[in-house]
Amino acid sequence: DLRNLMSDSVYVKYNRAGLGIFDQVTATYSFNTQREERVNQSGNGNPAASITHEFERMYVHGFQVKGVARLGDRHELLVGAELYPERIKAPSFAFNPVSGATTVRRGRVPDGATYRSEGIYVQDAFDIVPGVLKAVGDLRYSGAHYRSRAADSPLVNGKALWPDDSLDTSSVTFRAGVVATPQPGWSFTANVSRGFRAPHITDL
Repeated sequence: DLRNLMSDSVYVKYNRAGLGIFDQVTATYSFNTQREERVNQSGNGNPAASITHEFERMYVHGFQVKGVARLGDRHELLVGAELYPERIKAPSFAFNPVSGATTVRRGRVPDGATYRSEGIYVQDAFDIVPGVLKAVGDLRYSGAHYRSRAADSPLVNGKALWPDDSLDTSSVTFRAGVVATPQPGWSFTANVSRGFRAPHITDL
């Protein structure tokens, strides 16, 4: 059974024209929370098998800022940064339908685990032949960080349900390409790139 699947979000955006070298600057803050509860019974249909309850609620703050600058008649520069700290509340327990007893257990994700992703990027677009041929280059740093602490675990028989665990990973990626528009309505692109996928907290 999948229960109480909900998502709530709010964001605030600020735009300003003409700030320093930038023609436009945009800053955004967002908050998102998603929750669900998974209820499963093992035992291949055995009504006496334990029923597990896995409640999960994710809290995510988002911070973004970017600026766009027109440099001369042919260059357009974009720079930006983003930060997403996340935390998950994930208590879990098993219910015995025969005795009525409940037992604390480890869910899919350790309760209280945190995850943070961040990125810094820059993009430059240059009109080689205005309206006909454009070159675009992108460079980005991405990072992802995961933490779970044994101190956040309930104790079962005097032992924590999970150990201290962490993961830190990062990468520098790029994309370079050209866009050709031989005539209005027709465009051709060619790109070379190196990508990076930051793992999500539920992937860890």
